[in-house]
This record gives sequence, structure tokens and C-alpha cells, in this order.
Amino acid sequence: GCIVLLWIVVIISINPFGEFPINDDWAYSRNVYNLVLNKHFIPDPWPAMTLISQTIWGSLFVFVFGFSFTVLKCSTVILAMTGSLAIYQLFYKITAKESLAFLMVCILFFNVLFLPLTFSFMTDVFFLVFVLLSFVAAFNYLHTAGRRYYIQFICFCLIATLDRQFGFLTPLV
Repeated sequence: GCIVLLWIVVIISINPFGEFPINDDWAYSRNVYNLVLNKHFIPDPWPAMTLISQTIWGSLFVFVFGFSFTVLKCSTVILAMTGSLAIYQLFYKITAKESLAFLMVCILFFNVLFLPLTFSFMTDVFFLVFVLLSFVAAFNYLHTAGRRYYIQFICFCLIATLDRQFGFLTPLV
């Protein structure tokens, strides 16, 4: 509850939405535009990363709500919220202390890189969230030996790798 309230307060305070690109997300958004509106996956030559999974993620939102930078930013905000909940879950399972888990969420949330990039369509938040989700799945697998957690771990690692190539290192961590 507190994490969602924190997100609502910050979103209202910052009011980050508008029809303008931030940093390089103009190039990343072109992949989404081409996939949804032109029905072709044509990787823009500007980005150096694979950007496949994030293009698909953004395309799902654009397909439903139409193409705009605001829609793409909202897709990242939703992932950032998911990442906040994942880091809370991970640290709560490790420490069994709600206050420490919430502190870790705040450290991530108010990080000078994470917070501004949350309101863009840059790859940083997307990649980090899927790495965090893979860590949660790995932790759950190591403590329960449940096959579904192992499958989740593999899927989250693949999604991270299809966004940024060095995601393949996640299982080594």
C-alpha cells in the first residue's frame, strides 16, 4: 500500500507526461512505431542494444492506446512500479523486515538515475526490472525448488537479454 501511495505522490508531483522524447527514447520509439503502424520490425540503426523485448512491450501499449510518447512513458512507469514491488518482495524475503524492505524500495526509487529514467522509454528501467524479477524468481526457486520459479527465472533472463545483450550474464550473478 505504501509503495503505491509513494508512486502516486511522485507522479502527481513531477507530472512527467507530455508529447516529447527524453534522451534517446525518440530512437527507441521508432522501433515501436514501425512494428505497430508499419507492421514490420525494423530496428533503428541508432540504438546499440537488441531492444527486441522492450519494442514488443511498448507495442502492446501502443496497439491498445495509440502511438504517443506519453503511452510509452506510461509503459515504463508500470514496469518501474513492478520493479519496486519486486525489490520489496526480495528484501522482505531476505530480511523479514518490512521497514528495511521499504527502505530498499526508496533507495531504488529515489536513485538519481532510476527516477528520471522511469518517465522515459529508455532501456535502463526495463532492463533493471527484468533483472530484478529474475532475482526474485531465482530466490524463490532456491528456497522452494519449484519448477515454475526456474521457468520464470529463465524467461525473465531472456527478456532482459532481448533488451540489452549483457542480460545473458544475469544467470552468472
